[in-house]
Amino acid sequence: MWYYTEEGHQYILDARRRRAGQRFVTGYPDKIPVIIRQPIAIGKGVRCKENHFYFGEIAVAERGYKKELFVVLMRKTNINVVWNFYWLEDGKIPHGVDVFYRTRRARKYLRGR
Repeated sequence: MWYYTEEGHQYILDARRRRAGQRFVTGYPDKIPVIIRQPIAIGKGVRCKENHFYFGEIAVAERGYKKELFVVLMRKTNINVVWNFYWLEDGKIPHGVDVFYRTRRARKYLRGR
């Protein structure tokens, strides 16, 4: 079971507001459950195994309603929590993620890895 805590929510808002290009993300935390229920890819951190990454596409107004790749970072510890939520600006799943589940739609985000 995963928990969405007030601390996690505040961390997401603070982290996104600090980066000018990510500020629009603060309007979409309601998409977190959608990504968790229907991810296009799921992976674990290579260096930090307690980090789980759920990737999903979201069409956002600020990007012309084009589907963009977002990630929900979940930290698996004593209490499993949603830790972060952000837009992947380069549109690729990072190399530091060991992907163990992916759909066909994830292929374009895995190219060049």
